[in-house]
Order: sequence, then C-alpha cells, then structure tokens
Amino acid sequence: MRAGALFVAALALAACRQPMPDPEPFDAGPEEAVVFDGPTSNTGIPQLPEDFTFDASIPLIDSGVITVDGTCCVTEFSISDREPAEGVVGALHVNLSTFDGGVPLTRGAGRWTATACFPVNQSASYQYEFNYDSGVVDGGIAELEDGGLVYRERLDLQTWRRGSDEEPGFELADGSRANFFRSVLSCEGLDGSVPR
Repeated sequence: MRAGALFVAALALAACRQPMPDPEPFDAGPEEAVVFDGPTSNTGIPQLPEDFTFDASIPLIDSGVITVDGTCCVTEFSISDREPAEGVVGALHVNLSTFDGGVPLTRGAGRWTATACFPVNQSASYQYEFNYDSGVVDGGIAELEDGGLVYRERLDLQTWRRGSDEEPGFELADGSRANFFRSVLSCEGLDGSVPR
C-alpha cells in the first residue's frame, strides 16, 4: 500500500508542476560596425586598353559573342546539291544573332553556295536549310453527317537541314550533321574558306 501511495503522490506532483519560465533573450550587445575601404559603387565591366591583344598561346574553347572589333572575314560556304530539280529554296542558318533569318543560298554547277562576312573572334555551328513545295497532295476523304463525301487536298511543304561533309562539323543526337566555324583572330590565311 505504501508503494501505491508513493505512486499517487508522484502523479499529483507531476500534475501540479508549473511550467518552466521562458529563458531571457540573449543580448549580444550593439552591432559591430564593418569598415570597408573599397569602392562603393559599381562601375561595370572595365574597358580594355587600346594596346590589348589576345595571347595566342592560350587555346580558345568557345569565344561566344565576344567581339574585339567590327571586322569580319568574307567566307564562301558551299554544299553539294542533292535536292529535287525544281521548287527548292535554300538558306544558310548560322547560330549567331548576326545571321538572323539566314543567308540565301544560290544554286549552280551541282552546288549550293552563299557568301557571308563572318565576325572575327566568334565561333558558331551552322547548317544548310532547304524548303520544298511539292504541291498539292491527296489529303484523304472525309464523310459528312448526311452521308456525302468530301475530297481533301493539302499543300505539302517540306523543310530539312543538313551539314556539309566537306566542311568541319560534328554529328547531332538525331544523326544529322552540323558544321562548325571556329573562332579566328584575323582573316589572314583564310582565302575565303571556312577555317579548318
């Protein structure tokens, strides 16, 4: 019985226990002032000095859209003609904003060609795009609610891109080929051709 009384007394004590008071907030004192000796305004990207030159011993991985000046190299692009005899329109599509909309291709002597002024110190992939209107083709027959038939026709417009096997390039994930214009520091020695 004594154990039972002790148990009841312990239970009563636990039930009557007052909650612990919240601890006092920690006071770290006044904030310490941080002293900074440097400039306090953003002046942007610094300008390169006029006598700046690139170190040719450092390999260029991808020069992106950096342009040292506005010069460009007149370049002849060319791909063999494998397209249907008539109704095809070709354009050179370069992945640079300079060439938005593409450069029209000219067809002749078994080749498609284009001349473009490619910016110095930029590299980009490119492909030759061809559009062909094969005319009106059978679009099938549709049956109307009243039992009548409607014969449909549709325009067959085809677009495809391909890369030249004669110019530097690489295979894409879908198995097609794209060409690549590597960055050059000057037009010297290019003689109008794509750099190799």
